[in-house]
Amino acid sequence: MDYYIRDVEFPVSSHIMNINVKGENYIFSICNAGTSTSPRPHEKNSSEERSEHSHPVYHIILYTQGRDTFLYKGRIQTSDVGTLMLTSPEEPHSFVCGNPNRRVTVKCFSFRLKNPKENYFLDIPFHEVLSLYSGDKLHPCKFPLSLNKRQFNELSELIDKAVERIVFMGASTLNFDTYFAVLEIFSFLIHEFFSNSQKRNIPVKPLQKAKRFIENNIEQKLTISEIAATELLSPSYFIRVFKKNYKITPINYLLELRIKAAKNLLTSTALKSGEIASKTGFKNIFYFSRTFKKHTGHYPSEYRKLFYNSTFEDTDTAYN
Repeated sequence: MDYYIRDVEFPVSSHIMNINVKGENYIFSICNAGTSTSPRPHEKNSSEERSEHSHPVYHIILYTQGRDTFLYKGRIQTSDVGTLMLTSPEEPHSFVCGNPNRRVTVKCFSFRLKNPKENYFLDIPFHEVLSLYSGDKLHPCKFPLSLNKRQFNELSELIDKAVERIVFMGASTLNFDTYFAVLEIFSFLIHEFFSNSQKRNIPVKPLQKAKRFIENNIEQKLTISEIAATELLSPSYFIRVFKKNYKITPINYLLELRIKAAKNLLTSTALKSGEIASKTGFKNIFYFSRTFKKHTGHYPSEYRKLFYNSTFEDTDTAYN
C-alpha cells in the first residue's frame, strides 16, 4: 500500500536527525513524503499552479510512472520513469504536470531544518547537508539524473520503508529504527551520487569505516546492523556492497581476522586455548576449537604443536 504524509515534526529530543551549523542547532522535520499522483482524476492544472515557486525545503523527487515535464530554475526538464530530482532550499521549481491530460506518479521525500531559537530555516545546498550527516566532504551533483534499474528499485524501497515506519509508529513515538530508515535514504544518495570517488573517478577502497571497525573490534560480539551503521547503510545493502568490493561477506571477513589472530597467539604465546578464544571473539572454547579445525584443518593444540617455536606442556587437549 502507498502512503503519503505531511508535516511530521520529529521530537526535539531526537538528536540523531538534528544538525549543528556554526554553533546553531537545526531541528529536522518532514514536509511531505510518500507516493503521489498528479493531476488527480477530474483535476486540471491551471497556469498559476504551473508557475515556479521557492521555499526553504529540501526535495527528493523520484518519478515512478508516466512521462511529462517539470520546471527547475526557469528551464523545462523532462521527467520519465526513473528520473531523480533533488532541489535545495529557495531553488525555483514546479513539479506540477505540464500536460493536464497526463498522469504522473512520484515518490517524494521533502524535509526542512529549522533553527527554533531564531525561527530560521537552513538553506545551504543539498550536498552540504549530506556532508554534515555523513561527516565527509561531499561534492555537488547535477540533477535531474536517470537512475538504472537497481538504483530505482532501491531508492523506491527506501522511501516506502521510511514513510511506512512513520505512519505505523506515529510522530510522537518515533524511535531509532525510524531515524535509521531516513538516514538510509541519505546514505543511498551519498554513496550513489555525492561521494568523492564518484565525482573524481578515483578508484578508492569503499566502506573503509566499516572495514576498520571490524578490524579494531574482532574480540567483540559484532552484529551486521552495528557494522552497517558505521556507513549509514541498511544491513542487506551493506552486505551486498561489501561482498562486491572485497569478494567476501563481512561476517566471513570478521571470522577470517579472528582465525588469523588466533593463529598468531597460538604460535607466539603460551596462552591457553580458552584465553585465546576470549581474546579473538569466539563465544566459548568448544566453538573456537571446532571453527578453527574447520578453517585450518587442525585443532588449536595440533596447530600449536606444529608451528610453535618452543616446547611446553599443552593443557588443552581435552577440547580436541
